[in-house]
Amino acid sequence: MQKESDNYGKHEFGNKVSFPDYQQYLNSTVPHLNIDFKNHIFSQIRVIMQDSIRACFDSLDPLKRHHSFEILGYDFMLDDNYKVYLIEANTNPCLETTCPILQKVITDLVDSGFRIALDPLFPSPNQSKRVS
Repeated sequence: MQKESDNYGKHEFGNKVSFPDYQQYLNSTVPHLNIDFKNHIFSQIRVIMQDSIRACFDSLDPLKRHHSFEILGYDFMLDDNYKVYLIEANTNPCLETTCPILQKVITDLVDSGFRIALDPLFPSPNQSKRVS
């Protein structure tokens, strides 16, 4: 729906802004509120994500498989008081890299997932062995 609007991408490419760019936006549009994105907004996002995963943890991987991962997609919105609300969480999020921000974020996300799940199975020959 949003991307069909005449204003889609009018102010930022793909209607996506980075966290630092959003902090700059907050600083320039509501400086009197002194909102720190990391401490005020992202901290709320983090709590909501942690709570949602705790709520369905046993259902995420009921077989308790090792060396696997799942990418979840979360959509949030802010009210006028900068309170964060969860719109939805997706178990099959879109991984299209249609703008520079998504290119970086999604590429880094998938790379990190592979590193965490698979690198322990295939250590580099140059990597020293860990002693337990």
